[in-house]
Amino acid sequence: MCIPPVELAYFQFVHKHAAPAELSVAATPESILFNILCTLGSLKQIGHYAGIFMDMPHLSGGPQMVATNAFDPPGIILGINPGFGTELVRVSHASIKQLHYDPVGDRQADIFIGGINSTASAGYFMAGVMPTALQRSTDDPAWLASRDLWSATVPAIQEHPPSAMEFRLPPHLTAEQVCKPVLAFGTSIYWSIFLNGVKFAPDEVIDTVGFNFFRQIFGINPTQADMEMIREWTGMVGGLEASSPTEAGAARSLELATIITNKIAHSKFGSKFLDEAERRNLNSAHELRGMVFAFIFAGYGAPGSSRMAFQIVQKILADPRTNVPLYLKDPSGFIMEFVRFYGGGGGGISNYKTGQTTTWTLGSGHVITEPKGTVSSTAIWPSAWDPNVWGGPNKDIEYAKQFIPGRDNADRMLTWLAELRDIRKCPNMTGCTKAPRFCPGAWLSQRLSRQFVDFVVNNCINTKKNDEI
Repeated sequence: MCIPPVELAYFQFVHKHAAPAELSVAATPESILFNILCTLGSLKQIGHYAGIFMDMPHLSGGPQMVATNAFDPPGIILGINPGFGTELVRVSHASIKQLHYDPVGDRQADIFIGGINSTASAGYFMAGVMPTALQRSTDDPAWLASRDLWSATVPAIQEHPPSAMEFRLPPHLTAEQVCKPVLAFGTSIYWSIFLNGVKFAPDEVIDTVGFNFFRQIFGINPTQADMEMIREWTGMVGGLEASSPTEAGAARSLELATIITNKIAHSKFGSKFLDEAERRNLNSAHELRGMVFAFIFAGYGAPGSSRMAFQIVQKILADPRTNVPLYLKDPSGFIMEFVRFYGGGGGGISNYKTGQTTTWTLGSGHVITEPKGTVSSTAIWPSAWDPNVWGGPNKDIEYAKQFIPGRDNADRMLTWLAELRDIRKCPNMTGCTKAPRFCPGAWLSQRLSRQFVDFVVNNCINTKKNDEI
């Protein structure tokens, strides 16, 4: 890779000689210094690689991975946790897969996405929502019961559903109203933040993808008012990452959750779901609330399927002369290669509790002990650099970092927690020994993204004059 030797030497020094001797949940003077040094070392890479919006979180870490031999066994790097302490992060394909495929899969029951403490924020959630499936351990009977119920009642999550609904624009939007903000949003992270603030996608994109999401999952055509409520609701809960819970916020969150969930409960889908839950002797109301919350927060907005779909569009718009033909030649291959590099809409982070005490010698040479029960994480994005899987016959990292739609091993990515080739070995979407835990939206997110990107390419980009692209 074209990384200056001084940059590699910097990260090698920081990770071997400035790394804390022990892991810490909260900030310590040693962890603060280490975090500052790692951040300073990444600033140059952010400016170098962030030509398009998605590149910053993934590619800025590349030199650090190379400098610390992070893809060599044990495939772990010292990283930063939400409390500005330190934790061990699995970044190689093999180390991530080992945790994801653990049949126990011990999770943090009180921690939702982004470090949100669901116990401290309990007032924001309807009874039965927390802990979500994301927070339950893989061997938890309640997790398995919910997953099996979803598999039996939500045909849209199958790779080949009995009937796939066609793509439609929401009634309140025209093609022009969707295309205009898509083309104006920008592909540079700096320009995008200047124009849009910290926002992952235009509302028109979220509404369009979300409208089709609702139709395919719940069989409901949401109104403009429904989608505005969903955006407000997801925004309030997501905002807990950066702000403390309040009584007013909790009251409004519950109000919105009740309206949205009741609408689904009174639909044809809701009736069948509740009946099946009752037949299985499950708490049907709690199961529906949990399912609605999980699917909407993981699959509806941004992050989620809307973000994934829009970021694929941004990738195309970064160089439309090259990427439009590349996409049209192999849409599925283009989407799969995009997801390998940039994820499926979310942050690509999963938290687990380690099952035993282990003393690791990291690729940097630093030796550190990870006590049993310590919270560890897996980071999907960096694993796209792993030459052991993506480097071709020669295990070449230069080959791994190239964008090649239709590349070998495309179905080995772990974006949806398990390899797609292993998910296909399971008889249904519950999971099996070949893939004990995976995202139930693995196939749906690809289908929704393909539908939206097809729309943009055919209606927004190809309609422009040749000299404009």
